Amino acid sequence: MGFSIETARGRFVVTTDTGFITDRAAHYMRQANHLMIECDYDPVMLEQGRYPEMLKDRIRGPKGHLTNEAAAGFVAEIYRPELHHVFLCHLSKDNNTPELAVDVMTTALTACRRPDEKNPEVMRAVTVGDGTNAIDQRDCDIQVYALPRYEASLWFVL
Repeated sequence: MGFSIETARGRFVVTTDTGFITDRAAHYMRQANHLMIECDYDPVMLEQGRYPEMLKDRIRGPKGHLTNEAAAGFVAEIYRPELHHVFLCHLSKDNNTPELAVDVMTTALTACRRPDEKNPEVMRAVTVGDGTNAIDQRDCDIQVYALPRYEASLWFVL
């Protein structure tokens, strides 16, 4: 399922409950200024977890869910300076943690490069903030935030 919401201030794209990223979903996500993407599970946690094999196969399958690595790899692939926020959603309670999902996404994004503002010929690593809007995080190139499972998230003005 997905939504692409465009306003005068930018485009917010939501995608979740997908075992893989279709070409159509990728088309919209590439245009996002703010992206909410599923980071459902960690493959090791799923494999070692208590779910029956049939359920594990469904989760891993093409109509299942995205791993942290699949979501992070895709976001790193489509990263551009106009992408300001990545919100991680649909995290499995049993097969993932917010910290792990954020760490995998942050690692993938910090491997990206972008031109330095002061010297455009020099490429520098992308800086990743924690999405809290803390003063020391505001100058980061992109913000990554795992949406809470059971309570309201922080307030975001996009």
